[in-house]
Amino acid sequence: IFAVANSSAQNKNESEPSEAETTDAAAPEAKRPPIAAKAARPKGRPTLTSGLNVPAGETFHLGERQTGAFIVSAYNRGREPVVILASRGKRRETVGVVKPEETVVRAFQTGDGVLVQNPSEKTKARLYVEVWGTRDLAMYYIPNEEEPPVTSDSTDTTDKPADGIPADTGSDK
Repeated sequence: IFAVANSSAQNKNESEPSEAETTDAAAPEAKRPPIAAKAARPKGRPTLTSGLNVPAGETFHLGERQTGAFIVSAYNRGREPVVILASRGKRRETVGVVKPEETVVRAFQTGDGVLVQNPSEKTKARLYVEVWGTRDLAMYYIPNEEEPPVTSDSTDTTDKPADGIPADTGSDK
């Protein structure tokens, strides 16, 4: 789950997001805390920076097996919206659609992952990504049809930035 802000608005005048839905069938009725916590963009130099291009019809995975926590800021610099999911083991949460010129920031715990899905069949998605925290992040691409279906019908992912980086928001219990 990411906090989303229009880059021209600089994180002002944003509304609260709708709750993300989970694709984990193990506990369909139980409300779980979100995988990724809302976060502010940290001050200081990021651990990693990258111009990320996600080919049409593919999903980019970041994380999922790392030994430490991390924070991600991603700016959609392309012409196409992207779908963001958060993962913890087999559990997936739909974040929503990140439109061009929007920035997302979220904190992830050890073992969590970010999935950037390009739903376009013709155009590559272009993002600028910054990561603070652990450096041992897995990074790979797979075709979208190998991913769980997007289950959220919400496309509004905007929310207000946190005053600081939140502490661990809980476990899967």
